Amino acid sequence: MMLIPAALLSAAACVQERAAAFEIADAIEERYVIENVATRSAEIIRRDIAAGALDVNCGDGPEFAEHLTRYLRDITGDKHFFVDFPSGNDDGDDWIEEWRKGAAANAYGIARVERMSGNIGYLALSSFYEYEPAKEALKGAFTLLSTSDAMILDLRDNGGGSPETAWPIEWTFRDAGAAIARRIDCRVCEEQPLKEADFDWPRYGSEKPLVILINKRSFSAAEAVAYGLQAEGRATVIGDGSGGGAHMVGEGVRVSGGWVVGIPEARPLNSMSQSNWEGGGIVPDIAVPSEDALSEALEFLTNKAPNMR
Repeated sequence: MMLIPAALLSAAACVQERAAAFEIADAIEERYVIENVATRSAEIIRRDIAAGALDVNCGDGPEFAEHLTRYLRDITGDKHFFVDFPSGNDDGDDWIEEWRKGAAANAYGIARVERMSGNIGYLALSSFYEYEPAKEALKGAFTLLSTSDAMILDLRDNGGGSPETAWPIEWTFRDAGAAIARRIDCRVCEEQPLKEADFDWPRYGSEKPLVILINKRSFSAAEAVAYGLQAEGRATVIGDGSGGGAHMVGEGVRVSGGWVVGIPEARPLNSMSQSNWEGGGIVPDIAVPSEDALSEALEFLTNKAPNMR
């Protein structure tokens, strides 16, 4: 009886998965935002496919997607990568659709809004849902807080969401006509200059004290808001260092077998810092454990403006 090498058996069982992984390597090489990382990562993927290192969970689409998500994040160092295995709907990325469906039940990301002692406004945002469905809820929150003497914007545990919502929220704390210190760098698209955001709620402006709370679970669009306002000296950031996800994912790329890969295709760059928060996260101005951040913010604002006692 002829023995068939295990590597050949593995390859035969994982034909579809290997084809998908090769296509993912090609897509990363073409589209990933940092070209040298794209080239290096694609080479690693092709080498690992040939060695059978990706022959894991073959025949189970969702499990293979989870394995590949962890693998891509590990070899690139980019936490925005994801691989999904849609369950047959035409909208693509199932987890994104589930997130959208949960918007109303999660009050469109408004976890808590309050006028605190000393006329300090407090707004905790759990996520940035898409602007059109979220704008009325955000309008109510910002209207309530517009006459406070200082503001705490709590972005702890906020994993991000829609840049089209994060940008207007960030601009709420600037004056009309302020300079735009951010641009978006992209390998596969034309650079579009950012414009001053329009929004449907009162502008808070640049004069009143602003504190932003972050922690290790603050990520992506939440970091964009905190980083931009901190870099410009508009906000004092208090808490733990954030997650470190600056890159922006494009439309999911479909590959053989039904998988969809989300590839970070663009990145923001701040003209003041000449950088962003990718990998290292945001360094707080006042570093305290996450659970102590709110009390630290209240003490900071009280010392900054004694009339807030």
